[in-house]
Amino acid sequence: MKRCYEVLRMARRPSRMQTVQEIPPPRLNPIGRWSFDSLDGILRGPDGDRKMEDRAARTLALLCENRGEIVSRTTILEAVWQGRQVSSNSVAVVVADLRRILEDDARDPVHIETVAKRGYRLKLDPLTAPDNLASEQLERRRGPLQYLALLVAAMAMTLGTAIWLGYGSPERHIIVEPVRNDTGKPGYAALAGAMSELLVNRISTFKSVDVSRAQKDATHEPVAGIVVQSRLILWNGIPTLSMTSQDQSGHVVWSGMVMGPPDTLAAKTIDELAGLQKSVR
Repeated sequence: MKRCYEVLRMARRPSRMQTVQEIPPPRLNPIGRWSFDSLDGILRGPDGDRKMEDRAARTLALLCENRGEIVSRTTILEAVWQGRQVSSNSVAVVVADLRRILEDDARDPVHIETVAKRGYRLKLDPLTAPDNLASEQLERRRGPLQYLALLVAAMAMTLGTAIWLGYGSPERHIIVEPVRNDTGKPGYAALAGAMSELLVNRISTFKSVDVSRAQKDATHEPVAGIVVQSRLILWNGIPTLSMTSQDQSGHVVWSGMVMGPPDTLAAKTIDELAGLQKSVR
């Protein structure tokens, strides 16, 4: 009888091969120039791999799973320390260690943001998302960009109302071409379109200019004037808008470049266009 019991117990126990097959493959989480392997607790980067302390690795894994969302200190304590009694600043110490490893600055965080009295948040990082990320992660990251595109478009419409104020008779004609999305990431198409609207409406507020959009597949002769061409690219993983204006002879009248997180790109572009405004006076 005892022998039969042992046989049944061994039959129910998964074999070593079955256990290995059930382990999910390493999950890589892009964080700036890093890639965090949440299975092995290793931060991989251009300078090599960095093995992380267990609590720091589990905290970072938790932040990655809830990327873009606030994770409370209580949630971190329950998931990482699993109910063990610890000091009140244990989470802050681990987060500080994570920032040191990621070369992040708490005063101006790029990766891990402290939300006062609520917890911590791993910032969305759509620029470094690898092609093999799960589709639901891509959808989560695309949302903020679509929201930003709508915000930029709203700013553009607000700026466009300044046209009704009237600045006298137009003296120069400016043709604005659509912003090209050269990031290699389709998710930035909405942002490129919104920036196109921003350029048209902002330039329309310049004194003594007449603005039009470049017509695609136009059969008529192009209107003489200054052509503004722009490209949205990624410069070291950072969104960058490169702008150039040239006259009919091909002479560059003005050029400008702005870079930064998507939520600051519109304001920086407006400031940079002051240079174009001076060049067409």
